[in-house]
Amino acid sequence: MESTFSELSPADADAIDLGVAMGEHHAFGLVAGRSAAAQAAALKRLRDEKKYKKLAPHWKDFCPKFLKMSGSQADKIIHLFDEFGPGYFEVAQLTRISA
Repeated sequence: MESTFSELSPADADAIDLGVAMGEHHAFGLVAGRSAAAQAAALKRLRDEKKYKKLAPHWKDFCPKFLKMSGSQADKIIHLFDEFGPGYFEVAQLTRISA
């Protein structure tokens, strides 16, 4: 990002640019966390409502072929969603915490 703070000293402009970059990181993390929570909710719905049965007889067959993840990985995401709710995914994206 090119600095638009030409009237400031180089050190002050760098500090503001740093703050802007950190803010962008935080904002993208929130969006990614919300997206991950939405993905978890969609996975849960696919599994719980057995929507996958039109394409594969078993969840463990459906996941690698159509979701490009293992059934156990999808189950882990669903478990985290069930246990901690959608807020977990936002916090995990921003802080890199483990379950």
